[in-house]
Amino acid sequence: MRKLTFTLALILSALRMTGSESLEGFLYGQQTAPDGKEWQDPTRLSLNKEQPRSYTFSFSSVEEAKKVLPEGSTYYQSLDGTWKFHWVSNPEERPTDFFLPTYDVSAWDDIQVPGCWNVQGLQKDGTMKWGVPIYVNQPVIFYHEVKVDDWKEGVMREPKDHRFTTYKYRNEVGSYRRTFTVPKEWKGRHIYLHFDGVDSFFYLWINGQYVGFSKNSRNTAFLPEEGREHAGRGGVPQQRRLLPGSTGHVPPARYHPQYLSDCHARAADSRVSSQDSALQHQ
Repeated sequence: MRKLTFTLALILSALRMTGSESLEGFLYGQQTAPDGKEWQDPTRLSLNKEQPRSYTFSFSSVEEAKKVLPEGSTYYQSLDGTWKFHWVSNPEERPTDFFLPTYDVSAWDDIQVPGCWNVQGLQKDGTMKWGVPIYVNQPVIFYHEVKVDDWKEGVMREPKDHRFTTYKYRNEVGSYRRTFTVPKEWKGRHIYLHFDGVDSFFYLWINGQYVGFSKNSRNTAFLPEEGREHAGRGGVPQQRRLLPGSTGHVPPARYHPQYLSDCHARAADSRVSSQDSALQHQ
C-alpha cells in the first residue's frame, strides 16, 4: 500500500471525452514547475484539470451502486479531516519547496478540511492566527481601478487606504499537506484528486512532481494522477492564493477566500494509481 501527502495552500471524475475540444483557458501538458504568473492571468483557468462534466461515480458492483452515495464505493476515499498547514500573509513568505517528500512538516499546525483557515484561526482570546476574515459589500477586495486591462497590474498593488485588510494581508497563502494510503484494489485504474471547491486558486504536486493548477473558486476540480503505476504510500502538497478580482459572495457578507472544500480520491476505469501530492492555495 502506498501513501500520499498533500501540501495545500487549497479529487475524482470520469475520463475526459476523447477527441473533445477543450474549453478556452483549460490547458494541458507536462510542466516541471509553475511559472508563478498563472494565478494573476485570467486567460489561464487551469492546467491538466478535467473538462467540466456531470457528477458521477464508479462502483465495483451492483450492490455498491445500490448504496447510491459515493462513500459506499470501493473506488472512493475521503481526504477530509486533519491536514498539516502553514500560513503566510504574503506570497514571498511561502515555503517554496514544501512539496518535496523529504520536506519536514512535523512542526506545522493542524487544520480541518473542509474549512476556512481565517475562521479556524480565530483564538479564544480574540486574536487571529491565520489572517483576518474580510467583510466586504463590494466586488473586489484588492486595490484596482475601473479601466480596461486593469487586471494586468495584478493584485499585489498597495491599497491607497491603509485601513484595507489587504494592505497588510496582501495575498495570503496557505500550504497544506496530507499523507494517505491508496488501496491496492485501485492498481491499474485512473486515479483522480477531486476538490469540490477551493477559493480561489491552487497549485498541486504529487510525490514531489508538479501536476497543475485550478481556478474558479466554487467549481469542482478533477486532477488526474497520471503516470503513477503503483498503489501504496504517497503525499499531496498544495498551495493556494487569491485571484485578481475574485469574489464569490452575496454582499453584505463575510468573504472567506481561504476556503478548502471537501476533498476525496477516486479510481475510474482503465487508469493507474496515485502517489505523493502537494498543494499551495491562495
